[in-house]
Formats: sequence, C-alpha cells, structure tokens
Amino acid sequence: MANVQKMKPLGTQHIAEFINCSTRFLRDRRALIKALRDGIKASGLTLLSIRSHAFKPAGMTVIAIIGESHIAIHTYPEARHASLDIYTCSPNSEPHFILLQYLRKKLKPRTVRILELLRGNPIEIKQQNWLVSFTTYGFEIRYHIVKSYVSKKTAFRQIDLIENDSFGRMLFMDRDIRISDKDADNYAANILQPIRNVRNRIRRVAVFGCEDGGVAVRELLNSGVEEIYLVEFDNELLQVVEKHMKIIHENAFKNPRVNVVVTDIENFMKNHRGFDAVIHNYSMHPEGVTRKDRTEFLRDRFLKISRMLNPRGILSLECCSEYDLETQKLVKRLLAREYKDVVFRSSFLPSYCESWIFASARVKNAR
Repeated sequence: MANVQKMKPLGTQHIAEFINCSTRFLRDRRALIKALRDGIKASGLTLLSIRSHAFKPAGMTVIAIIGESHIAIHTYPEARHASLDIYTCSPNSEPHFILLQYLRKKLKPRTVRILELLRGNPIEIKQQNWLVSFTTYGFEIRYHIVKSYVSKKTAFRQIDLIENDSFGRMLFMDRDIRISDKDADNYAANILQPIRNVRNRIRRVAVFGCEDGGVAVRELLNSGVEEIYLVEFDNELLQVVEKHMKIIHENAFKNPRVNVVVTDIENFMKNHRGFDAVIHNYSMHPEGVTRKDRTEFLRDRFLKISRMLNPRGILSLECCSEYDLETQKLVKRLLAREYKDVVFRSSFLPSYCESWIFASARVKNAR
C-alpha cells in the first residue's frame, strides 16, 4: 500500500450561523461592509480588499480578502439569518473570536452556532447513522438512523425519511422533525380537535400540506367528512409520503372522497371557496419557501384562508415549539385580525422531545 503524505494543519476555519439577527444590517450593504472592515481592524487581521454583491429581492454576500486568507458573510434577511466563514492560515484562533464578537454586537443575533475546523488534514463533518436537528432554544436533538429511506433535495427543501429505534419512520424537512409513526395519532388528535368539537357537521375540508404523513386526511375520512382536498406544492414530497408512510396514511390519498391537488398554495386559495375547515400543516417559519417577510407572509396566508371558509368556518394549524414565544405572539396577533375564538393548545410529542403548540380559530365574518 502506498504511503500517503498527510498535510499538517496549517489553517483554522470557523463556520458560524447568526440566527434571528437585526434585519437592518442584513439589508444594508454599506453598513455590513463597514462592520466587517472595522471588525477586521479590531481583530488585528490584515485587510487587502472587500467585494460584495446584493441579490434580488433580498440578501447579499460580502467577501474580504485578508493577508491571512479570507472572510465571507452571506445574509438572508427574510429569515433574519447570516452565515459566516472565517479562514486564516494560522493555528491561532483568537482573532477569529474577536471578529465574531465584534460582528455579533453589530448584527445582534439571538443565537449563534460555531464550528471550528483545523484545515490541512482530511476532515469528515457528516456523522454516519445520526441525524441532528438543532433548535434556537439552547439544545439540539440527535436521532439514530437505523435505516435511511430517502435523503434528497427538492426544489423547495431537504427531505429525509429514516427509521428510528424508538419512533419508527420519521419525516424531516430541512432537518426539522415533521411526523413519526409514534406521534401520528397524537398529532392528528390535536390538529383535528377543533373540528371534532363542533356540533354542526363538517362536510368539506382543505388540508394544506402532507408533512403530517397524511394522518389528517386519514382521520377526516374516518370522521365521515364528505369531501377533502389535499393541497401540496412539492410533488416530490407527496411521492415520498405516499410511498414510504403508508402505515400512517393507510392509502387515504386514493380514497374517492379525497382530491389530491399538486399546485402552488396561492393559486389554490385564489380559486377555491366554500370550505367548512382548513387544516394547515405547514411551519410558521416559511423562510425556506418564500423570500417575503414572515409577518407579511403569514398575514396574507391567514387572510386568504379566511376568504375560503364558510361562515363559522374553522382554521386549525400547528404553530411552533412551546419555547418559541415570539411565534406564538405573532400568530395570536395575526389570527385576531380575521378570526375569533382563537385557542392555543399544548401537547407533548415524544419524537419532538418537547411540547408543541397547536392553534385554532373561527372566521369572523361571512365571505
């Protein structure tokens, strides 16, 4: 076997994620360039040049060439997020932390994630047989992969479907847990509770998204709902769920009372009316599928759903983690504009490893 010469570590790299930043800096190219320039000076690094590019409709990249190597910042204003890459040809990481601390004061992130790499030797970042889902609340969750059924990037998001020792089949969107065999019935009980509690009969329901593995459609059929529209914009996700999660949906998508519609949600809301209820399975963090400001996006979504509903029609949705107080306040405020009888419920979902908030409301006026 040939003797392979390994390169000694000659550089240090820090990859950082700034989460929930001040949006002013993320949109202001001049301010971001100045912050990077001043931070480089404060850290004792040597600035040679800075280049930048602003993307439409939002976001920018700023790259600094320094005497020691390079620094790059990529911003995502719609998600209040910045990704940073600092690389220097030196084992001394102190200037990195000075620069990171300086930028942290300017961008004001609520949460920071940092990964340190020693460059030069072979590196392996991805851990085999584990999937890590991190939160912005001070912890992360690791799931053991007994078997991986799907791991693919669609036009909209990363899909992972695995088998886990305790939770059975688990569906992840962009590394966030969406549903598992273990929690499907619990999830359905919570998101369908507002419908089951009403006295008048629910005949026509629209279900937005199959991220619940189809359990809402299955249980609506069992409840005697006469007509169901399952609306999904990501056809690849629909195919994954239909093929690999039959233990949850039990072939409900093929029932004659179910209309499966693969289309943009905006188009569907524009062209359909007369529903007794809408089940909204999508995240209240829509940054992965839109460049709109989150508040603007959700305000528009709730308004258009209200126009789809019959008098006293019901909207039920999965909201967020019990720790995500900001989203709870936002959803409550936005729902109050078009709806009444707004209710929040908390339920512990074992595979989420935390309690999850579900919300429901009735439309205020006839449309």
